[in-house]
Amino acid sequence: MAPSERRRRALDRGLFLADRVSRVASATWLVPSQSDPSGVHAVALVDGYLHCDCYAAAAGQSCAHKAAVALTLLAGPVPDAAASEAVDVQRSA
Repeated sequence: MAPSERRRRALDRGLFLADRVSRVASATWLVPSQSDPSGVHAVALVDGYLHCDCYAAAAGQSCAHKAAVALTLLAGPVPDAAASEAVDVQRSA
């Protein structure tokens, strides 16, 4: 498979995973594994590059987990429900 096709497929799978990314530290996210339903992969931002602990990334291939985190970062911050309720209460006061 050509590298451009691998990147496209990783991005497609990343779109599927993007809504299930959870941030666990300032520069670390957990992304569900696609091959193991009970597993997760850690993706870290180091020196401006995303690094994943999955087999594909270790082999130098495009990785759906890094794509999911990249898409999440591009989408921007999403306020949690408690924060948006506090803002609504302040506005109504």
